[in-house]
Amino acid sequence: MFTSAWSYLVGFAAGVVMMFTGDPAAPAPPAPAPAPGLAAAPEVQQDFGGLPRRAWLGAALETGSAGGVIVRRVIPGGTAERSELRVGDRILEINGGAIGDVPDLLALLKRLPAGPGASARVARGEATVEVPLTVVSTPREAPTDDTYTISYSVARRSDGTRLRTIITVPVKDTGRRPAVLFIQGITCSSVDHGPNLPGPDVAVVQGLAARGFVTMRVDKPGVGDSEGRPCADMDFDTELDGYLAAMEALRAHPRVNPDRVFIFGHSMGGVMAPYVAAKFPVRGIAAFGTTARTWMEYTLENSRRQLGLVGVPADQINEEMGKIARFHALVLLDGLTPGEAWQKFPELEARGPGSDELRMSGRHVKFFQQLQARNPAAAWSAFNGDALLVHGEYDWVSSEADHREIVALLDSRRPDAARFLSADGLDHAMTAHSTLSASLQGMGGGVRDDRLIAPLAKWIEEISLVDAPARADGAEGP
Repeated sequence: MFTSAWSYLVGFAAGVVMMFTGDPAAPAPPAPAPAPGLAAAPEVQQDFGGLPRRAWLGAALETGSAGGVIVRRVIPGGTAERSELRVGDRILEINGGAIGDVPDLLALLKRLPAGPGASARVARGEATVEVPLTVVSTPREAPTDDTYTISYSVARRSDGTRLRTIITVPVKDTGRRPAVLFIQGITCSSVDHGPNLPGPDVAVVQGLAARGFVTMRVDKPGVGDSEGRPCADMDFDTELDGYLAAMEALRAHPRVNPDRVFIFGHSMGGVMAPYVAAKFPVRGIAAFGTTARTWMEYTLENSRRQLGLVGVPADQINEEMGKIARFHALVLLDGLTPGEAWQKFPELEARGPGSDELRMSGRHVKFFQQLQARNPAAAWSAFNGDALLVHGEYDWVSSEADHREIVALLDSRRPDAARFLSADGLDHAMTAHSTLSASLQGMGGGVRDDRLIAPLAKWIEEISLVDAPARADGAEGP
């Protein structure tokens, strides 16, 4: 059936959603020890760069099949623990606001001040109970050692919207340093993790920070502390505008050498990277788990690959691909919403993770329609800096061929402009597995691995020592 096959399809979005929500049938994993490098949870809401901190629930969550949000794990020190929420509770409302899924819950949490006074309506076993909430604001991140500092600030989008930025600065070298803007993947999860499960950015940022580079992360509009409409309603152009604001702020930082600024783009962040570089001089782009194909092409290739990996027979794959192609043509090429496409062709209806009448994989259809209208390969072709394209050995969300294609494209314009690196054992979320099968069963659930940091830092150092190539028009810099 199309619906059952669709549940296996994982793009840049859905796969990471699985990583954070977990398997509905699996028992809740044990609570982790407090993560290193995190400050204690503040009792009152503070101001960081003029932007208030959001509430921190402190729980691993999963959207319930019957609506609401299920608590899968309670993390010490958070709102859930302070308020005596329990594993297995299904949160239905907060302060009277209905909760249909995890994004609904996160949106409601953003409005809550720290302290007592809020309440949640919870399905607990056969009963429905009211649970008073003692809201805790998100703990700030702290360095893992004394080689760098971490500060919280803001970047302002073109419309004045304030976005949360997290900046690391080396302690010993007081001069201007090479800097890296980390651009995350497509999910609407925050890069400001607090003591929650570390995201794929943590190993990269901490590793580069400890090696003396300035780094910056930025939360998307509507995510974490950042202002703006909910991320699930945001389009591609709005998200890109946020990364442009972050790059402008990073270049203006007093500890940054603006001639030695780099981007690390993870997944969809690698698609965004050359568009950011088109607006600001960027010395180099490192991209992990990305593509330069049109979104329609990527979706079809990715769908076929993943159906094969989970053992769907070849004849059924062909049947399913016909339906997947028809649906995406209606949405990406003809401009219909998923709901409109399903109404026109009911046999195509398939609600994967984060999909409804207006959204696919947790993002609004306009995001993908605007992305489809772009030509990522042309954006890469126009980039005049150096590039490092990295693909994980057990990354089944992107392909090695796509990365090599970008390398070939850049090298055709300037010899040795780009390099390819295969990261042994890494999945799409940059965690390590012993086998592809293990990665398929738990993307993002592998071992945190720092093997990428050394070659990445070495590449940045090497490129930083070389003058930027001249532009085609004769101007200096990328």
